[in-house]
Amino acid sequence: MPKRGQIAEKGALFIVDLFGINLSLLVAYWMRFESGVGVSRRFIPLAAYAMPATVISCYWVLLFLFFGMYRAWKFQSRFDEVIAIGKAVAFGVMVFFFLTLDAAHPLPKTRVVLLTYWIR
Repeated sequence: MPKRGQIAEKGALFIVDLFGINLSLLVAYWMRFESGVGVSRRFIPLAAYAMPATVISCYWVLLFLFFGMYRAWKFQSRFDEVIAIGKAVAFGVMVFFFLTLDAAHPLPKTRVVLLTYWIR
């Protein structure tokens, strides 16, 4: 049975992950529509991203769960944890990249947004 401290730690980690995921989405949105870096054909209001943000947040949390990010790390080094996080993020971004790949236009300028999302 998990101890109270472990449950609180996992809950805090979950909340921080959700915050980080959604902050990345906001930065990607800003890069695409507000900064002028990304070339956007049309403006999409931030409110239209509520449902996709929910789906993407669930995707990342489930991916982190699948990669074991929420297990106890007592007996492993921080380096191992950083490598595991890097693998999970790289895999997740590659899945996004291939799911949203357009064969007719494989690398448009708007893919810079996906690169930015990966870096965050």
